[in-house]
Amino acid sequence: MTEIAWSDLPVSEFRERPAAMTIGVFDGLHRGHRSLLSSITGDPELLPVVVTFQRHPTEILAPGSFPGFITSLAQKRRELESAGISLVVLIDFSLEFSRLSGSDFLQILINSFDLRFAGIGHDFRCGYQMSMDGEAIRSFLDNKSVRVDLVEPVRHDSAIVSSTQIRRYIRAGRLAMAEHLLGRPFVLDVSGEAIERDGSEQWISLDGRGLLPESRQILPPPGRYPATVETEHGEKHVRLTIGENSVRLPLAADTRIRYIVLQENRVT
Repeated sequence: MTEIAWSDLPVSEFRERPAAMTIGVFDGLHRGHRSLLSSITGDPELLPVVVTFQRHPTEILAPGSFPGFITSLAQKRRELESAGISLVVLIDFSLEFSRLSGSDFLQILINSFDLRFAGIGHDFRCGYQMSMDGEAIRSFLDNKSVRVDLVEPVRHDSAIVSSTQIRRYIRAGRLAMAEHLLGRPFVLDVSGEAIERDGSEQWISLDGRGLLPESRQILPPPGRYPATVETEHGEKHVRLTIGENSVRLPLAADTRIRYIVLQENRVT
């Protein structure tokens, strides 16, 4: 999978093959997102392209309300590649970018790719103050000879599968439900975190919002959780303790931790 920065567009080589594209934050790469990705990977003649964000727009526009990520950027990259995506355009969202109109945003994509198809989420909006909705995007791209599919949401028990709902489940400690909507276990990416040691424990200090500092991932509520820890030497099953200010693991878990897989609700 190739990754390029939005600021590097246009790149002429990417106009050599017709493209199919989808756009979004894709936090969690849940079952609903997978439906969107499937819409652009079905035609082998088309280059599947995802346009996504390095930082969540809320971090810039309303930093006090940023809820934290479900997945780290590294996790998102791996999930996109495993879904068959060939090219990712990564936007480093900023106040300047937020002032770009929806039509200008889409025109840059038209100028950068031989775009033939776009799979758009039912609730996706773009442009300054989110002024362009799915129907407006469809109308704009239709006029550029781009076929558009407004992809219907995936539902569970009549409710729409969404990143917002998954965050609620994780925050409530309902990890089994979060796993069901994600389509895989909830995984903490700790590969870039500073892990400290003390006595029989090692720990990661959380930031002031209760998020992992590097990945800015959300955490379930304080308590003890069964977990699988992935290290350079394989997997180990442990019980970790999530507190108000830290995540703590036994030293036996190994200090070269990459990922922590949480599959079950907390235990007493």
